[in-house]
Amino acid sequence: MGTEADRDRLLAVFSHYEARLKRYFADRTRLQADAEDLTQEAWIKLSRNGASALAAPSPYLMRIARTLAINHERTRRRRLSEAEVDDLLAVPDTAPRAGGAPCRPRRAAHPVRRHERTA
Repeated sequence: MGTEADRDRLLAVFSHYEARLKRYFADRTRLQADAEDLTQEAWIKLSRNGASALAAPSPYLMRIARTLAINHERTRRRRLSEAEVDDLLAVPDTAPRAGGAPCRPRRAAHPVRRHERTA
């Protein structure tokens, strides 16, 4: 990073905004654990790119937070639900086995109740 004074300055900026960041992430993710993780990631990114951040650390930190929140939401949308995974596992495998017979469908590890399905 830079000098010890630079690190102390970044830490002071982060400490000043930490509660605000946690609230921002909690509002965006609706999960306190994710908000905590994203706040920690924001500090890691700020401390790694400290030289760039020293000119305007507050806007730099807010930009990091916004980007982390957007990336978190994109990742969440791509994740399959448990019901979707179970539905995919229930599809029979039509590829022939070594003996020539098709594979039987695998049973879902967790039974899916009808009210849990989203589609």
